[in-house]
Amino acid sequence: MYTHPCIKCGTQYQDVDPDPYYCKSCNDEKKRIAKEIDAKIKTKPKRSTMSALQEYDNMPKIGGFIQVRL
Repeated sequence: MYTHPCIKCGTQYQDVDPDPYYCKSCNDEKKRIAKEIDAKIKTKPKRSTMSALQEYDNMPKIGGFIQVRL
């Protein structure tokens, strides 16, 4: 077991991991905030995203090249 200070509140806690992170109470609070953010994101309408390669494939082509208007 290792003893570490919490990186947020500074309280000492024991853990099997040698690297210091959040204590149990700060970790629970961080997870609660993450769940609230996830719930807000789920209610927003999803935007369709298209990569640059997909946009290129969807453009009209003449002889394998994109038709460009100058």
